[in-house]
Amino acid sequence: STYIGLSLVVEGFPSVDSIQVLRLFAFSGSTSVFWSIPPEVQFYLYFVFLWLIWSNTLSEAPNRKIIVFGFILGAVSIALIHSREGWPGTTLPSKLHIFLFGILAGIAARRTRQLHILIEFSFVVALFAVLFSLFSGESEAKLFLEFHYALLFALLILISTRGRLLSSMLNGKAIGYVGKASFSIYLFHGQILRVFDLLILKLAENGLWVGIAAVAAATILPMWFYRHIEVKV
Repeated sequence: STYIGLSLVVEGFPSVDSIQVLRLFAFSGSTSVFWSIPPEVQFYLYFVFLWLIWSNTLSEAPNRKIIVFGFILGAVSIALIHSREGWPGTTLPSKLHIFLFGILAGIAARRTRQLHILIEFSFVVALFAVLFSLFSGESEAKLFLEFHYALLFALLILISTRGRLLSSMLNGKAIGYVGKASFSIYLFHGQILRVFDLLILKLAENGLWVGIAAVAAATILPMWFYRHIEVKV
């Protein structure tokens, strides 16, 4: 109810017709932050087939039909990734390359030795420098479509898993608490950022500091909601 109330105040009452209701039930709706749920659910179904193919490959007597199905799925996946710009953002083809890079990062993390801290630090600095240069002036839609962004974030996942510095930071209590409150952050960050955009950014001279304050508020306020409301409910 808190989320709905804040959404109504910030964004107004959404116009929902019968088609949109059907899309929500079919996990293809795009209302507010919930646009990310449809491609996730679609990927879970896709991953079942990947798991079947991978398990069959590792078996002592692989099933030929599943091998053929694997080649077909691979060809279809390549075609879907190639045509990703023509698909709606709530469909799996538009995000499939991101999920697949994530899988590769997870596999590599299990097979990679722990990185030396100097190599890790240099790699992280280089990655953030590249990301900063790429992000400037890019649209949000392009960040989801381009291959190099997905690859860079996959490398960050790998480094944060196998590196000593990042893994120690991410395993700390503060980051762990942010992880526990992640669902509240997921729900409310859009509305909080929207408030900053509507009320504060227009009055401020320094947009950088306002942006930092907006990100801080979009993290801290949902954490308060998690501690005092979500946990108790």
